[in-house]
Amino acid sequence: MNMNKLEHKYQLITTHIKWAFCLFILLCGSLHVHAAIPAGYTKIGGGGNAFNGAEGIGNNINEGGNSGNFVGIRRNTSLDDFVFECSSWSGSSTAGFAGAIFFRHSTNNAGYFLTNKKNTGEIRLKKGNFHNNNATGQLGYYDGTNNSSPSIKIQVVGSSIKVWIDGVLRFDVTDATYTTGNFGFHKYQRWDDNHTWTNIVYSAAATVPTITTTAHSAVTCQTALSGGTAIGNGGGTVVNRGICWGTSANPDTTNNLDYGVGEADFGPSAITGLTAGVTYYYRAYAVNESGIGYGDDGTFDALSTVVAGTIGANQSICYSTAPAQLTETGVPTEGNGVYTHQWQSSPDDAVWTDIGSETSNDYQPGVLSVTTYYRREDSSGDCGTTPTGSVQITVGASYDPGVIGF
Repeated sequence: MNMNKLEHKYQLITTHIKWAFCLFILLCGSLHVHAAIPAGYTKIGGGGNAFNGAEGIGNNINEGGNSGNFVGIRRNTSLDDFVFECSSWSGSSTAGFAGAIFFRHSTNNAGYFLTNKKNTGEIRLKKGNFHNNNATGQLGYYDGTNNSSPSIKIQVVGSSIKVWIDGVLRFDVTDATYTTGNFGFHKYQRWDDNHTWTNIVYSAAATVPTITTTAHSAVTCQTALSGGTAIGNGGGTVVNRGICWGTSANPDTTNNLDYGVGEADFGPSAITGLTAGVTYYYRAYAVNESGIGYGDDGTFDALSTVVAGTIGANQSICYSTAPAQLTETGVPTEGNGVYTHQWQSSPDDAVWTDIGSETSNDYQPGVLSVTTYYRREDSSGDCGTTPTGSVQITVGASYDPGVIGF
C-alpha cells in the first residue's frame, strides 16, 4: 500500500509540473506578443504578432514574425504636420510583398497611404485606398528599381504632401481631403514579408517663411524699386527669395526678381519691364522646403507717357525773310515732370529732321525761301518722346522788280 501511495503521489506531481510548464509557455508567448509592440505605438487590425523594434537612429521597426493579414501599428501621438524619414524600407523580395506607411488616418481607408510593392519597385501615394495593386485614389505613382530598399522622406504641411524616394522628390501634391489623424505602418494580403524601416526620425514640419515687403520708391514709366526684410525661415532653410509683381492683387512669381539663397534683407532693386500708366501689385517672397511665403501686397501706378506741350504759331512771310520766334504756348505734362526738347523741321509735314542743337523751349528760325513746317519733340526720362503739333511758315513767291529803261 505504501508503495502504491507513493506512485500515485509521484504521478500527481508529474502531471502538475507538466501543466505548469505548458502554462508557462503560453504566458511567455502571450507576453512576447504584447512586448513586441514598439514603445509609443498600438497594434491595429489582424491577428498574430504585429511589429517590434523602436524609432530612432540605429534602430528598426520590423514586421513581427507570423503577423496576420491586414495588421499594423498606430503611433499613439497624432501627427498632422510633420517630417518622417527612414534610411531604408526593406522586406521580402517575394512577389506580392505589400505594405504601407499611413498618415492622417482615422479608420479603414480614411487617410493617406504610401504603398510599396517591393518586388516590382512600385510605390504609390494614395488617399482613401491602401491597396497597392490599383490606381484608385492615386495621387502619385513611381516605378522604381525592383527589390530595392529605398530611403523615404515624407513631409506634410497643411494641404501640401511631398515624398522623396532615395533623396529625389517624386511626389509633390496638394490635397486637403484629410487634415488630421494617426501615423503608422501597415501590411496586408500576405504573411511574413519582413517589412523593416530603419533609422526612423520624426520632426516638426517647417512652415513657409515669413517676410516683410519693402515699400516701393523711385517709380518711373518702366521701373520701380522694392525689396524684402525681416525674413523668418519657418524652421527650414530659405532656398530662394525675391520680389514678384503683376497687374492683379497677390501676384505669384511669374514675374520676379530673384535674390537667391539666404535670410538677409535685400533690395531695394528695380522692378523692370513695366508699361506706362498701368497699376501694379508687388510683394516680397521667400521659399523653403515647405513652400513659398509672401509679404503683404503693395501697389503703385507706373508713370504715364509724356504728353507734349504746344507751340505757336502759323505765319505767312515774304520770300527770303525770317519769321517771328516760335514759342511754347503750353507746357508738356505726365512723364516724370522733367522734360527735354528737340526742335525739328520738315518740307512737307511728313519727313522730319532734327535742327542741330536747338533744344530750348522756344526757337527762332532763320531766313526762309520756301514754305517750312516746324515742331518740337518733348521727352521725359523713360516715359517716351512725343511731338507737339506742327506749325506752318508759309513763304510768298519770289519778286523780280524787272529793269527800267532810259
